[in-house]
Amino acid sequence: MNISIIGVGLTEIKSHWDADSATLANRAIREALRDANLEAKNIDGIVTTPQGYFTDAKDIDRFAPQRMGEYLNLNAKVQAAIDIGGMSSLAAVKYGAYEILLEKCRTVLIYASEKLLTRDTFDISRHIYLTYIVNGLFGPYDRRYGVMRAAPYYAMATQRYMHEYHITKEQIAQVPVVLRENASLNLRAQFREPITVEDVLNSRPACPPLNLLDCCPVSEGAAAIILADQKTAREIGREECYLAGIGEAHDPTSFFPIYQSVTEIPSLRRATQEALKQAKTELKDLDVAEVYGPFSGTELMVYEEMGFYKRGEAPKAVEEGRTKISGETPVNPSGGRLSLGHPPYVTPLAEIHEIVTQLRGEANKRQVQDAETGLVHAEHGMMNGNMVAIIKRR
Repeated sequence: MNISIIGVGLTEIKSHWDADSATLANRAIREALRDANLEAKNIDGIVTTPQGYFTDAKDIDRFAPQRMGEYLNLNAKVQAAIDIGGMSSLAAVKYGAYEILLEKCRTVLIYASEKLLTRDTFDISRHIYLTYIVNGLFGPYDRRYGVMRAAPYYAMATQRYMHEYHITKEQIAQVPVVLRENASLNLRAQFREPITVEDVLNSRPACPPLNLLDCCPVSEGAAAIILADQKTAREIGREECYLAGIGEAHDPTSFFPIYQSVTEIPSLRRATQEALKQAKTELKDLDVAEVYGPFSGTELMVYEEMGFYKRGEAPKAVEEGRTKISGETPVNPSGGRLSLGHPPYVTPLAEIHEIVTQLRGEANKRQVQDAETGLVHAEHGMMNGNMVAIIKRR
């Protein structure tokens, strides 16, 4: 695979945006077009995702790619909306890349945006349908108990992880501290104020053993990237970063992995190996990674499952600073899901934005030195399916 990433765009990630999802998308797309030095009329394909789970009906657009094609006034050869939970926008990237490999398109725009229904605007008479949509994520044995959320499932997995490898809450609390340190250098991050281990441990309990600062926030924002074939990228002078490999794998579970260990993620390991093989790269060759860790304990398990560390050893690596921007394996220099923020459908594209920024040497104070190869990871469910992409600098 040799698909150039010629443009990237990302809004600030925050909550309570004063704009709807379409406006946020337009901002990210305009930035990506400027970054690529490309006019909208030169886009051949548009691929997007839904606007999120907790979205007001008036902000849901099932014809979003068609509407965007009209707004940009272009004759698209391909239009599609992809939905497979939190890894949707990375799946959209894969779809767009294949359209280029098939020579159907020279350029493809992929974007995602999320604008959520807030607590103060929730109206039970108007928004009861959201409870059914959210509960539909979970299995038939647990959704009968009412309005479910993801946190209890991740908390159970973290609890088991702590038991199996004798990990303490203090060790897990190191993860959000490091990520907040990274986010303090990122002007687009939702949370930038430095925190300590004590802050994490003293934050409000969310679902034991997870406290509030162990959990990703409710976030809104938008991101966009533009893919192109090598010839087009060379013509416009934006061929420095390219997609070298994509791996994808799924476990036979829909949300909670009831048929296997909750501290192991076999589909992630398979997806990682596939992406590395396709990119002709080894794990040790990676200079920087953006991984999809919505909770602190889960992020540690992801490090281990991908192969960065042996099982049970990631907490020590984080304590020793080995995952910091200046460490041996810099992970989530953007601030990650816990501090950059986590609008799920936007997150994979935000990760690509960070990796491309790093590989171009444009990350300023959070720059990973001499970064040439980066990894992007996304998942759906509770790590039931995973995608990994390898991005390189020419």
